[in-house]
Amino acid sequence: MRLNESTILIGKRVILVPYRAEHVARYHEWMEDEELRTATASERLTLEEEYEMQRKWHLDPDKLTFIILSREPSSPSIPPSTSTSTSTSQWDATQTSSLLSSPMIGDVNLFLTPPGTPPSRHCEMEIMIASKGHRRRGLGRDALKIFLSYCTLQMGLKPSEFCAKVGIENGGSRRLFESLGFVVGKESEVWKEVEYWWLDERWRWDAGEDRVEWEEVKFED
Repeated sequence: MRLNESTILIGKRVILVPYRAEHVARYHEWMEDEELRTATASERLTLEEEYEMQRKWHLDPDKLTFIILSREPSSPSIPPSTSTSTSTSQWDATQTSSLLSSPMIGDVNLFLTPPGTPPSRHCEMEIMIASKGHRRRGLGRDALKIFLSYCTLQMGLKPSEFCAKVGIENGGSRRLFESLGFVVGKESEVWKEVEYWWLDERWRWDAGEDRVEWEEVKFED
């Protein structure tokens, strides 16, 4: 999706950037891991096929993808301010370059189908923390909160339109979505997966300890 091709979402601990050609080689390394492919129901592709897939995802109006970066101590120190986008004038080329060089740790995706056609919840979520050294640190939760906030506040999507399909035995992903207010809507023994639905009353994190703070920055090549 070209909507986010020049968008960076900056949180306190993670940064979300558009999936670009320079990310493909590292992404391909991740997907050589059979365990990771199984967990994400992905097919093994050649490097050339991964580059072609990245180009297709970039142009596909029904797929929104961000690469998740870990925000390092060396990243620009300007703190995120609110859960809505702010002015981009404070970010110069050097700061933006520093952000984009932060380590890749995973990705988060949104697949759209036309409203009113099956499934009724036509915004399907996926998230992956591929870097083993960055798992079990709450970074996936941070990234998903920012991503969901962006989709609802900036894209105008409704919580009642979201779902996430997770393997029945994928305890980590199930706990992640449940912690953000998703509940089991459907369960398939045949496909061995659970479909989670997002509840309306849990869609904002604008107060208390669960507050999400992020900043949107636009950049140019």
